[in-house]
Amino acid sequence: MDKEFLEDYAAKEVAEWEKFTKRLLEGKINKYENYPSLKRFPKIQKPIAFNLAIEPPWALIPQFGTTLIRLSPTDNKQKFRYIHGFDIDDLSRMIDFSKDTGKIHFVLNSNPIFYKSDFYNDVFKELKPPHYGIIQPNKLIGEAKFIEDFTHFSVLSGEFGFGPVLRNYIDNTFHSDTISNIEKLFTQQLIVHSTTYSYLKYFGYDDLATFIEDLLITHPDLLLPYLHVFNNIIIFPKIQTMDTINCYTLNQLIEAKNYVNNKIQSKSELKLPYEIGLLLSEELKLIIPKNIQGVIELNDKYNEYELQEFIYNINEIIKKQKFEALEKLSLELTTIYKNIWDDAGKIKQKINFLNYAISLSVGIVGNIASMPLQGYVGLLFALGLPVLDKLIESRPLSQVSEKILSSFTDNHLMHIYNFQKRHKII
Repeated sequence: MDKEFLEDYAAKEVAEWEKFTKRLLEGKINKYENYPSLKRFPKIQKPIAFNLAIEPPWALIPQFGTTLIRLSPTDNKQKFRYIHGFDIDDLSRMIDFSKDTGKIHFVLNSNPIFYKSDFYNDVFKELKPPHYGIIQPNKLIGEAKFIEDFTHFSVLSGEFGFGPVLRNYIDNTFHSDTISNIEKLFTQQLIVHSTTYSYLKYFGYDDLATFIEDLLITHPDLLLPYLHVFNNIIIFPKIQTMDTINCYTLNQLIEAKNYVNNKIQSKSELKLPYEIGLLLSEELKLIIPKNIQGVIELNDKYNEYELQEFIYNINEIIKKQKFEALEKLSLELTTIYKNIWDDAGKIKQKINFLNYAISLSVGIVGNIASMPLQGYVGLLFALGLPVLDKLIESRPLSQVSEKILSSFTDNHLMHIYNFQKRHKII
């Protein structure tokens, strides 16, 4: 794509983000406001899913009002599929489906200047996707403290080997046509991971921060899965600026479990700060379309079950902590998923673009999931992941921090997909 176009696009995105963060710091953001603004997504519908898994998004789209899909920069077709879970050839149909229904929307995972490949031409021109930013720790803890954390993380990374690990990850995941862009991507990724480290310290998870420091020195090759898990289930829900239901894969959690079982030698014991409470009483089966055409056809069928409405209502109840209504709605949602699976054979006869089924867990993420909610099993405990016996007391926050974080909620639904466990559609 044209360099001048991308630079202008990036400048506008930065300006919009700075306006938003300025209002955050002034305490002028309320809990109903999103960034990017929902106005950036024509025909957007709630509940909104955010696909945080490197897997095909086809399973998510029919269940939710809108599914947000992160776009990362690359000019390599194989890497594009690895990063996104779908092919370049799917993009044109997805763009049309987005314009027609609002069921899909894209957000940029990196600075717009990196999207040089012609792969992204139509997405930029037709949908104008916003850059999805996160609140940087320097806004909360101050510039000097964040620079101190970043410098400490960077020095350990360079001295003990995480730098080469990160470069290898970038080489396998992204693709860049210039050394200059490779270095920019490396710096960007280093900031992303040091941000996770800095936020763990800021929110009071000192043991996890120490655990990261130990791995930077002793096992830098094993660090990335931990950083991803810590960011996804601990940090991101605290600082995300959109009201979404986050969707992960079980293998992200299993990776962490496997590393725990390897008994990595560390000065600090790994314990996650809170549980993911399993909301639905049993493992569910979810039909997976083969491609975007299957999504389109299955979407019409799912509308008959009113699934999206139930997911939205349950998420609202959890955010408002009105638990007295939770059990009844949970049973009704379980029944809907079971009815869809019972009808899977009939659905397959009408839709040719179905693949197989996978296992789905629906959980509560946030501090409330560690509370003694009768009947709800802890997913992390069931996986064998260690969890603290009691909640960590939040550190005293500055007045600015309280203004920012009071706009968001810790507690909401999480969808976790097990793509490794497949079921044949009969």
